[in-house]
Amino acid sequence: MSGLLRIMLPAVAALIGAAACSKPSPTPEQPEKPVVEYHEFPIVAWAGIDAKDADAKFGPMKEAGFNVYLDWYDTFEEVETVLDAAEKHGVKVIVRSKDLLSDPAGEAKKMMDREGLFGYFIIDEPETSNLKTYGEIERRIQAVDNVHPCYINLYPNWAWGGANSYLSRLSGYLSVVPAPFLSFDFYPILKKDGGVEIRDGWYKNLEDVRKMSRAKKLPFWAFALSLAGEESEHPTPSLADFRLQQFVNLAYGAQAFQYWTYWGIYHSAPTAVYNPAKQVNKELQVLARYFYGADVTDVWHTGGEIPAGTTALTKMPEGVANLVTGGPALVSRFVNNGHTYLSVVNKDCRQKMSLSITFDNKATKFDHEGFKASVTSTDTNMDPGDIVVFQIK
Repeated sequence: MSGLLRIMLPAVAALIGAAACSKPSPTPEQPEKPVVEYHEFPIVAWAGIDAKDADAKFGPMKEAGFNVYLDWYDTFEEVETVLDAAEKHGVKVIVRSKDLLSDPAGEAKKMMDREGLFGYFIIDEPETSNLKTYGEIERRIQAVDNVHPCYINLYPNWAWGGANSYLSRLSGYLSVVPAPFLSFDFYPILKKDGGVEIRDGWYKNLEDVRKMSRAKKLPFWAFALSLAGEESEHPTPSLADFRLQQFVNLAYGAQAFQYWTYWGIYHSAPTAVYNPAKQVNKELQVLARYFYGADVTDVWHTGGEIPAGTTALTKMPEGVANLVTGGPALVSRFVNNGHTYLSVVNKDCRQKMSLSITFDNKATKFDHEGFKASVTSTDTNMDPGDIVVFQIK
């Protein structure tokens, strides 16, 4: 078991329960083999549901593949209403009542035995000057409940001192806050001249979070943007936009996937991005079979322009004889349950990309629908933002 998975709190590691593969009956010619279990990723919908509407809206939320909801409420009665709805629909909530920050232990005692509780929402994008206060709040909660994690989400690098100081900001944060994981938001897809561009610093942000995650043996959580429109600098996300954001997060090693916001996905009825988000959430849980608890050991970039702070693929990864991409791609190597994998993401969310890869020995190719094939080489066209995974012998 990887270090990332070992340190996850019990409530996180067993989020919705383990999903075991079906187990065929053994025969004398085919002795029984151990079944490898995998877990679901936490997929988090942020905000947009009034407490009185939770019962009606948690059903469509779960149908879209969200198993965790995060929000904050004025009264504890509203929190109880949301927890009741979560338990009814089989989802979890990360939640804050208005008194959680002033009476952390007291509020935690009132919630800690609820089946629908995933964790305690402390703050979004805290200022550095307040980190010691939030660290103390987390310790006071952990003193009475060390099962359910406390949640803090951090600024992206461009809003927190810049890309060059972000790693030291993360280190400072972890020196005063007993965080069970790192969470940060960065919304990279921007409108430009009738098309889109990727905001500078996104990949460097992921590099720094991954580096700190591995150094401290803490999993990290990342975001995709689901609330945008005509007045926003971001386009309304397409299926490819969601894939790019979440599959890049995945290839860097993210262990939970968040959306800002659920209001952008569902009002009184599904919005235009409901079905694309549902599709990507389904694909993420298929890919959890390989990525859940994985340790991403290397990440490389291909293409004519290598993002600042990242590493170009100049030497073939072990087990790969040749790899050529017809556009900018992200290539990552990860290990899980004693197996070695390679993933490739098409970094263009508007254009297909050709991929040609040859292995030293046979490899197993997986896609986001769960199909697999034995290959020694493959030539394929990847959809915008899409991912393909290979298990390397």
